[in-house]
Amino acid sequence: MLSQLKSVNDWLDKIGSSKDEVEAPRVSAETVDRLRKKIYEYLLTHVESAAAALGSGSQSSPRVRAAETKSKKVT
Repeated sequence: MLSQLKSVNDWLDKIGSSKDEVEAPRVSAETVDRLRKKIYEYLLTHVESAAAALGSGSQSSPRVRAAETKSKKVT
């Protein structure tokens, strides 16, 4: 899953900075940032849910909460 996340992150970087419209259409930085934030929030929510379902929620939850807090401060 981490390799897929890295691929998506690289793709977002590519479409956000592409100067050649034939290769990839140019997308505003705000749109890329908004999409990236939505993806991260979705992942944080579902990783926390999966950890809780597996019974390890008490160990993983504080780290997920810290990452979630950091992502919300960016806005």
